[in-house]
Amino acid sequence: MLWLYAIKLVGRWELRFSLDWRVDVCHWGTTSCEETVCLDDYKVVLWYSRVPIDVALYAVEKYTQQSGMDRWDEESWNLYGEALVNSFGEQLKRLNGYVWLKARIFTNGEMIAIAAQLMRSKHSEFGKSGGADIYVRAVDETLESQMSVYGRLMSLLSGKALLESEIRSVVEHHQFVLSDEQLLGLLQQGVLDGHIELTNGVTGSDSGEGEAKGALSRQFRKMVSAICSNPAQGRPGLIQRSERCRRCGSRGEQLRGANCERCGSERCYICLGCLQLGRSRTCGLLIIGKRKDTRLHEQVVATAVSHHAEELHIKELLERFGLAPAQRDASQLALQYLEKHWRLEQEAKGEFLLWAVTGAGKTEMMYPLVAHALHRGGRVCIATPRRDVVLELKPRIAKAFANVRVVTLYGGSEERWDPGEVTLATTHQLMRFREAFDLVVVDELDAFPFHNNPMLERAARQACAPGGAFVYLSATPPKAMQRAVRRGRLAQAIVPVRYHREPLPVPGRLTMPAVARQIVGGRLHGRLVKVIHQSLKRGAQLFIFASRIRQINGIVRLLRAALPGYTVEGTSAADEERTEKVQQFRNGAITLLVTTTILERGVTVPKSDVIVLDADDKLFDASSLVQMAGRAGRSKDDPHGLVYFAAPQWTKPQREAVAQIKRMNRLAKRGGYLRTEGAL
Repeated sequence: MLWLYAIKLVGRWELRFSLDWRVDVCHWGTTSCEETVCLDDYKVVLWYSRVPIDVALYAVEKYTQQSGMDRWDEESWNLYGEALVNSFGEQLKRLNGYVWLKARIFTNGEMIAIAAQLMRSKHSEFGKSGGADIYVRAVDETLESQMSVYGRLMSLLSGKALLESEIRSVVEHHQFVLSDEQLLGLLQQGVLDGHIELTNGVTGSDSGEGEAKGALSRQFRKMVSAICSNPAQGRPGLIQRSERCRRCGSRGEQLRGANCERCGSERCYICLGCLQLGRSRTCGLLIIGKRKDTRLHEQVVATAVSHHAEELHIKELLERFGLAPAQRDASQLALQYLEKHWRLEQEAKGEFLLWAVTGAGKTEMMYPLVAHALHRGGRVCIATPRRDVVLELKPRIAKAFANVRVVTLYGGSEERWDPGEVTLATTHQLMRFREAFDLVVVDELDAFPFHNNPMLERAARQACAPGGAFVYLSATPPKAMQRAVRRGRLAQAIVPVRYHREPLPVPGRLTMPAVARQIVGGRLHGRLVKVIHQSLKRGAQLFIFASRIRQINGIVRLLRAALPGYTVEGTSAADEERTEKVQQFRNGAITLLVTTTILERGVTVPKSDVIVLDADDKLFDASSLVQMAGRAGRSKDDPHGLVYFAAPQWTKPQREAVAQIKRMNRLAKRGGYLRTEGAL
């Protein structure tokens, strides 16, 4: 709940709201002592009643300065405050329980006196301490920062978008000893200092002309009419609905309205789209910490160096991380793009695509980009769809950047409230950030859940600072992105070869009946058994991909019958033992693993072949076929694995996948990147 108050600054009345009115009294009182303006006509009008954040936002939006406000008495101000809130329309029902006490007018002299009293004593008639002088320290006074809790809290909230409950989790995590009252006071001081913006989780509640309960005075009716005719709100008397979650951007079916015990509304909206991160609701606070440090591109301009010196710096970065030729060339193009973009003084966000084949060493190619952003004083986020990738990246990034604070963010992470120069996060965690990062690296942008998910795309956009840049990593970029490259709208670099510099295995065509027919018939097709024996003979393990979970057990049964003496298992997203089976497969305890597209990424087995069953199934697009084929030939000790697309028909996605793989091999040969074609 928030307090509403009106304030006259430099001859104009404004309407504001506050988490703790005493902080505002103290702030404006001390300001009037320090500033030469408005000393003679300084006033604050406070209504002694609190309203939910959505009502407060609505009142501020509907507010218009009225003639004669300087001459209004407290009764007139009280009428105006009631008119503002009562014009909230249908939602008026939930405000019936609020008691409107008489408004109080503070003159400049009273403000100064109150401010002085609040600053002298923590226990005045206005209650416990609240104001700019609050410097409540943590129990441990030996904390390295030795900063006030206020300063540290503002630093922790910089670039974040958090619910009130999450703010309290931040306070507890960092062991600040604060009462609820003190926390609200510190947050309000942050608002007044420009460090924080207060809004609500879901915006766009019903608005329109309301009817005040009971007998209304003529003056009251006139005020309601004036407020509801405010052009900023469109046509008076219309109920407008445009609910949207301010955190994730969800609309429509993702928002559910229901009775709310917190605010009493019969239609308080909760966002289902980001519910896993906490309840974003109409009456709930969303606290946005504004990033105050200097933008990275401004630092670049201020510390401009010669073109020759910059080339030397980029060369040093590329040599530092020992990249292969194709990796080095792609990273160099990306570095040159970032440097050029950051030197431009603009708000636009840069975008660069690193199109790297599966197994090309994308992580190593990120190192120079991260190092360059850190060198320029920027913050970096590496976002990836899956938690296991975040956990895998942490030790590698921490080793490459030993003197840099690296934090990992995912559901249940112990570091989710910690600041870091490099942040490794699942894509959902980006919804907790606002303009926080100068460089956002989006890994596997074509993978679930990021691909075709507007909510997560918006989250990534919001997390990137004005003038910042995105670097997208993908082995199979979406077609829309490929079109943008062809039309010159997106810069890119292609890495067409793996780190071992051998060509990618090209899938072969294996014509055979559909898997369902083989299961019904009780045996595998002879051609399929033949290619499996070919792989087993050379000592390889096999990824056998199926299009349907329900077929896995049947395939496993037929494989075990046809291949006695070999360990065959099946797994899918529905398998509770999936993690254990994948680890056994990696360790070599399982020879043949029948699975779905859940293993098309992120699993590397040194000597492995791939068979995609029912490769003509509509569930397999060209990208997924390329990813599945990419499980073979990843090791330098076995770079020429076998890949087969097994199906009754040869479909367009299969042809496109083969064409893409062949194109990459041609580019690798043309660029001299293949070991047999170029220098070591």
